[in-house]
Amino acid sequence: MPPENKIDCPALHKRSDSYPFGDRVPRTVRMLKTVTADPMPGIGLAYIKGDAPVAKEGQTYRVWTNSHGAVTAVMGSGVRLGLRPAEFEVDSWHHLAGEPTPQTHPEPIAWMVGTAIWWHKAGAERDSEERSEPMVPLGPCDSPSEIARVTAQFKEWQASHHRNYCKAADERDELRGQLDQARQLLHTASIRLANWLEPGDDPRKQIIAFLEEGAEPSSPPAPYPNRLCHIDYTAHPHRCGCLKGDEESQRIYDEHCRAALERQP
Repeated sequence: MPPENKIDCPALHKRSDSYPFGDRVPRTVRMLKTVTADPMPGIGLAYIKGDAPVAKEGQTYRVWTNSHGAVTAVMGSGVRLGLRPAEFEVDSWHHLAGEPTPQTHPEPIAWMVGTAIWWHKAGAERDSEERSEPMVPLGPCDSPSEIARVTAQFKEWQASHHRNYCKAADERDELRGQLDQARQLLHTASIRLANWLEPGDDPRKQIIAFLEEGAEPSSPPAPYPNRLCHIDYTAHPHRCGCLKGDEESQRIYDEHCRAALERQP
């Protein structure tokens, strides 16, 4: 981009005691309101050749400043428009001889999000938002302090990312363990329910009964009765009485034991 032509003005060479800007000279101003040329008494705007100049609110214009601080906006055509102090604010200042040259910071040439490198800022911003990770600018850098700052920022993000990964991995392993345990319980339940069910049974009630049976009791459980299927699993569930309740199971078990004693010599 070619350098912008510098506007030479009296304030760059000499400034009166009433000069309002101290040792600085305005270079550009930003308009606080829209301003147009004032008509002259008797002739209006006839003294202006062509269209009347207009400085629009919010726009920035180069200015010419006299030694007393009067500021004139310079339009693109070269036409000047006088401005009052309340109509503008200084946007930039001329660099005067003897002042240190302001340092400019080069724009990044790329951006890094995680391990991905983006050549377009819009893509990096979108990736950063989706990943919830910082966007680190990459490019020419001559300042050691800036290099140290970016390096420290990146290391801090790496440490935070590692902590979050370890925490998520622990939670994942815990959930996997719970899922495996639930699958084992479901497998056991399906086997037991298959042995319990008869054509007239209600599976929903059987499942509820099984889950309540497996839940941790709030009070000590009642003594478990003896059952014939405990000593002869082939008797379950029809001959041991399990489907008819604890009392019937205990009665069948007692009869079996008595018969066994009677058969002994």
